[in-house]
Amino acid sequence: MRRQVVAALCFGVVFAIGNANTILAEITTYQSESTFRSAATIERTTTFDEFAAWPGTILGVGTASVDGITYSATDPSAKWAAIDLHVLDPPSAPNVLGTADTIPTAWTFSFGPGSRADAIGFYMVTQARPNAWIMTVQTATGQILTSPISLEFATYFGFTSPDGIVSVTIADYPGDNRMTNVWFDNVSRSVIVPEPSALVLFAIGAASLFAYAWRRRRQAA
Repeated sequence: MRRQVVAALCFGVVFAIGNANTILAEITTYQSESTFRSAATIERTTTFDEFAAWPGTILGVGTASVDGITYSATDPSAKWAAIDLHVLDPPSAPNVLGTADTIPTAWTFSFGPGSRADAIGFYMVTQARPNAWIMTVQTATGQILTSPISLEFATYFGFTSPDGIVSVTIADYPGDNRMTNVWFDNVSRSVIVPEPSALVLFAIGAASLFAYAWRRRRQAA
C-alpha cells in the first residue's frame, strides 16, 4: 500500500513523519495503524465492507451513524455512502466511506451529544495527487489540536486522549484551490462514554422505576 505523509505542523511543533508518535496538550497522535492499535484499547473497527459495494449503499444524507460514530458534512445534502470506487486502493477492500455526490468543505466524526471516546483512528484515502486539509481534534475538556495535513493515496491518522475525544474534523485547507473528495476506511474507536448528565438522568429514571414497582408491590400486598 502506498502512503506518504507530507508535513504536519501543530502549535509550532513539527510532527515526526513515519511511525513516531507526538504528544501535545493531552492528545497523542499516531501515524501508523499498528502503533495506534498497540496503544489504544479498540472496541470496534469499521471497514464498511458489509454494505453493498456497487452502486454503493447510502447510509445517510448530511449525517450518517455507523457503529457509534456520527459522520457529518458541512453540506446538508451530501450523501454518505459506502462504496467501491475502483480507482482507489483502500487498506480494506472493497469499500470506503465518503460523500459520494458532492465535495463538502469539511467532514466531522463525533460520538453523539456530549459523548466521547479515548481513541479514534482511520485511514484517509484520496487520489494520487497531493492535497491539503486542516485536521482539528477536540477533547472533552476543550483541548484543541489543529494541524495542516497533506497526503497521497491512503494515510493513517490515530489519536488518543485520557480526557476523551469528542470530535475530529477534516476541513479544506485555506488557499488550496484543489478541492478533492476524501474517503475513509478502517475507522477504529474505543468504548464510547456518554455525557455524565445522561448517566445521571438514566440513574434517576432507573431509581424512579424501581420505586414505582416497589410501591405497586406494597399496595398489592
